[in-house]
Amino acid sequence: MQDQRLLNELPLLRYFIKAFKQQHPKLIEMMQTDQVNLAKELGETFYQRSATTLMPSDRAVFLRKIGLGWILCLTPRERDILALLPSCILCQEIAQELGLSTRTVENYIATLKCKLDCLTKAELIQKAVIFIDLEL
Repeated sequence: MQDQRLLNELPLLRYFIKAFKQQHPKLIEMMQTDQVNLAKELGETFYQRSATTLMPSDRAVFLRKIGLGWILCLTPRERDILALLPSCILCQEIAQELGLSTRTVENYIATLKCKLDCLTKAELIQKAVIFIDLEL
């Protein structure tokens, strides 16, 4: 059961690792230059399976802690638009795909930019890529 849960969370874990590496480059560099072998240092305990849950039981808490709390404030329609944004650059394409008017999609994009603190559509697309990577 726990293995299945961890498999479901792999995209989220990948994002966490990427963010950790960006925020702590000196620590990563130090680990690489010193060539620390954790398996050798910890011995057999390194290979033992943990008895505790590795992921927080509350996904919302975890998302907030790693800076992805913005995902929680999205409506289902905003999620639909955000998911289509990287592949459909034009509002007309998104509107056609979702059966909405172009003006409605433009309004959703403006709302998303405000909600997600994006100044440009390019910034919004970057957040959309993160959203898609996490498969939320």
